[in-house]
Amino acid sequence: MKEKDFLKDIIYSNSNEIIESGDHEKLIHWFDRFLDNVFGSIQEGISILDRDLNITGTNPVMDKWYEHKKPYIGKKCYSVYHDRDRPCINCPTIRAIKSGTSMVDTVSYRNPDGSKGWHELFSFPLFDGFSNIIGIIEYVRDITSLKKIQDMSHKLKKRIDTQKQALLEQESAIKVLFREKGKEEKKIAKNIFRNINLLVLPLVHELKSITKDKRDAEIIELIESYLENIKKPLLDKIPVETCNLTPREAQILSLIKNGIASKNISS
Repeated sequence: MKEKDFLKDIIYSNSNEIIESGDHEKLIHWFDRFLDNVFGSIQEGISILDRDLNITGTNPVMDKWYEHKKPYIGKKCYSVYHDRDRPCINCPTIRAIKSGTSMVDTVSYRNPDGSKGWHELFSFPLFDGFSNIIGIIEYVRDITSLKKIQDMSHKLKKRIDTQKQALLEQESAIKVLFREKGKEEKKIAKNIFRNINLLVLPLVHELKSITKDKRDAEIIELIESYLENIKKPLLDKIPVETCNLTPREAQILSLIKNGIASKNISS
């Protein structure tokens, strides 16, 4: 059985018995008590307004929330609930009256101590027997705690996004630094390799060709082997074409670079 069918049965069984007794005042009293029990059992705020936004009734929850504003029956909802002298901007209740359909929105409010809170406000039109809107039921749910959690979550997400962006920028900067470092290392390796090939080894080979003393020749060969060992780790960091010179070609290039005349190079 649906909830509304259950309520219909309660109303019908009780009201029918009273109607048969002819005690109309008792029927009105029973309906008042029935509505009070229904409204009192709802743990969220309920307000009943007329078409002019005057408060015509509230449930105990609203009485508790706005105890400091009593008496407020007959006063404008925006005056009592929001301390305004005119309706709230984009008011869901006004939208419900204009559209004839239920509306929902999140609205702020002020506590007696001045702190700010948030309500989720549902506005439901009340119709007469001719489908004319005669008032509005406002169902109010306090979502201040939820709103604070959502705001904290949003701020945390924003902070995480900011930190993530900073990390990405740092990572990008580090990659650039590593690339520049790699370029610099290759440049240094190339210069060392070139200087050994063009400046040092040609002289070593020249010394080998003119040295007669066996001991001196062994020392020169040892120097040459040391230079080759220095060159080996540099091979992975320099272009291949840099490595394809013979000692004699390297010597000639070095002489040309230093401006030596062709006749002198030949000799």
